[in-house]
Amino acid sequence: MHSSTRSMQTPVPFRRIQAALLTAAVSIGLGSALVGLASGSSQASDVVPSQTLTQAGEAIVADGVYLYGQSSEPEQVGSAYMVFESRSDRLVGAFYMPHSSFDCFYGSAEPDQLALMVVDSYEQGIHSFDVALQSNSNVASSVGGAIAPIALEGFQPVATLSENDYRILEVCQSQYGDQI
Repeated sequence: MHSSTRSMQTPVPFRRIQAALLTAAVSIGLGSALVGLASGSSQASDVVPSQTLTQAGEAIVADGVYLYGQSSEPEQVGSAYMVFESRSDRLVGAFYMPHSSFDCFYGSAEPDQLALMVVDSYEQGIHSFDVALQSNSNVASSVGGAIAPIALEGFQPVATLSENDYRILEVCQSQYGDQI
């Protein structure tokens, strides 16, 4: 699935997000899911994510804009957040920590995970990263109150998107919107 693999040093902001995610993952038992990311491996892919449907033919993630964080409260220093847009189970968004830089990502929703390609903000290296899905949980979207039947391992939904969340998302959409 990945067309090339190369090693490189992971930039500091992405390492901070990785460390925060790894700490959360270890505390909730997801350490093995993040080991590849924490090791600083870099994998590039030129595969465009495809739409994935549930067995009932419904989208895994309803179209809309979402904000998740290690904290359900916005702008908590030391917590990692992810803001993203979903269209037909194709995703574009960013990981960020308050008062720090952000890293854009694109990818797809699959039945058991969000399969993401994270682009570090400094060297533009691409890192594969999966976020496990928990099923049977209803999460509100910002688009017309749509409900997405997903919860993300290590993240909680954040009720309100700030102007900064929309600004970050807009930057990533302008750079990687053609991936969705």
